[in-house]
Amino acid sequence: PGYFYVVTALLNSYEGPLSNEVSLAPPSSGAFTSGYVGTAVGDGIYQLSSNWVLTCSQGDIPGGNFSEQCTYAYLPWNGDGSFTVRLAGVNPSVTSLSQYAKMGVMMRASTVNNTTYAISGWDPYVSPVYFQYRRTAGSVSGAQSLFNYSYAVYPPVWSRLVRSGTNFSAFYSYDGGTWSQIGVTTNAPIPTNAIVGLAVAPQNTIAASATFDNLVFLGTPKMVAAYNSATLTWQGQAAAYSVQSSTNQNGPFQTIASGLTRTNFTDLNVVSSSSAYYTVSATGPLGGLTVSPVVPVNFPAPPPPPIVNGVRLASGSLVISGTNGTAGAIYYVLTTTNLAVPLTNWTILSTNQFGPGGSLNFTNLLNPAAPQTYYRLRLP
Repeated sequence: PGYFYVVTALLNSYEGPLSNEVSLAPPSSGAFTSGYVGTAVGDGIYQLSSNWVLTCSQGDIPGGNFSEQCTYAYLPWNGDGSFTVRLAGVNPSVTSLSQYAKMGVMMRASTVNNTTYAISGWDPYVSPVYFQYRRTAGSVSGAQSLFNYSYAVYPPVWSRLVRSGTNFSAFYSYDGGTWSQIGVTTNAPIPTNAIVGLAVAPQNTIAASATFDNLVFLGTPKMVAAYNSATLTWQGQAAAYSVQSSTNQNGPFQTIASGLTRTNFTDLNVVSSSSAYYTVSATGPLGGLTVSPVVPVNFPAPPPPPIVNGVRLASGSLVISGTNGTAGAIYYVLTTTNLAVPLTNWTILSTNQFGPGGSLNFTNLLNPAAPQTYYRLRLP
């Protein structure tokens, strides 16, 4: 819903007439779906630039319980990933919130209130940074916390949830650089196709509002390799990505692309019949570096070269024919008048495709006044 405003002026104890009414629609939740888990009562989920503001008037994410209700801004997610966010601030103040209010980054099977889930987050007092989960739909949720009841952690504080298969781990940080694990890694068989996002619940009827920023969601990259390229794609929500590669699984890794805002990259600087290893890194506006697992790749051998089995002159044209290509693949015809020049200095005369069955046919009209010319076929 939108909001409507009027303005009036006061002079001493006299109030003037009302101004014309103006309306203001709230900002959108961006790429996230605005929603709720269970019967939570919420006041909105808004994305303001790189910040997300979630408000919940009534709801709870209790440990040791059969269900939860919360405001939830989420995305669909497939498979593994690392999910990081900074809780920048809360409203009302920390001391005015219920000590059981909860907010953090959560993955769920669905928005059904008793399904499997895992959350890494913060509450005002009881267990200031916590890891909570439900292993089986309809069962009691479990929880782990890092501190005792007398230890408080105040925003800003960073939360991270990591999924690997059906194992989940939770972490917290004060600066987005140094991370500490909360409890131990726990198995929670959330389906591969799940939802992940930000959650807020006040525990009582005092509305709780949380401002999150520096969101960095990063999935494990998927790889498609050819003999002459490696194409990586990944799921992500971040300010920027970079790609690193190495010939050794344990590094050192070198950055081969940085400042990417898309979630894919193709490396053309590869060696066929060899192996390589890749990682993708993601950062938010304030840092919070997240690095994907290492992805190995074995580059296949290049296809056998095409066979030129015919070179002839016909009606003033040079005709080259051959076989053994890959149907539909690209090949180049290069020329030079000086065999002594390196291949990099040859001129690309034509770009062609192999025909059905891998056949090649190339025709070039000759200039009788041109000097002696040499031709070469090259694959990409």
